[in-house]
Amino acid sequence: MMAVDKSVITPFVAAIGKVELLEFTEFYVVLDGHLLKVDTMLQAVNVSFKSYFALKYKFPSEAYSIYSFFDCIIFKINQNSMTPTGQLLTTYLEACPDI
Repeated sequence: MMAVDKSVITPFVAAIGKVELLEFTEFYVVLDGHLLKVDTMLQAVNVSFKSYFALKYKFPSEAYSIYSFFDCIIFKINQNSMTPTGQLLTTYLEACPDI
């Protein structure tokens, strides 16, 4: 059984594996001290992101730019709330045709 810090209530992604090689074998969404195992990193990010809306949580300041990017560009929910960092990322991705 994994120890989970119960003082952290916002959803976040946890991955188990070899960080230095970016080889992960297990993926979880941690929410209010509970672990939800999912199959892929994409599923973990998806569940984590959608949990913010379902539970009416605010995005944490540490991840605000990337979550607002997902919000505006990927899920097209609040398209007027893009941060300057998100706008820069969008401009970069639009300029890279191979992505």
